[in-house]
Amino acid sequence: MIPSATKILAGYAFIARRYGFAPEFDDEALFAALRLAVELSADERDETAALFFTLARPSVFGQGWRVMARTIAGAHAAKLGQAIGADVATLDALANKIAEGGATYP
Repeated sequence: MIPSATKILAGYAFIARRYGFAPEFDDEALFAALRLAVELSADERDETAALFFTLARPSVFGQGWRVMARTIAGAHAAKLGQAIGADVATLDALANKIAEGGATYP
């Protein structure tokens, strides 16, 4: 199940402090991203990718958008007994491509 905005934001201040960025976010963009993640997920196995895809945008988490997309997707994958098989540099490159409109979900 896609996590709620409340659950995501509960740990956001900690993550922002840990990585040294301001914990800014746009609640409307976050709600829209989570709704889209639900729509994109055919089933539970798709949720991690859908979360990463929809959260990999600066409009949602400001300076921390890459960290948050990686962290939320990674935590969700772990919760489902999955793992993301890519390193930080690869995920950040993919996040950049998504944010620039150069990647589609499929």
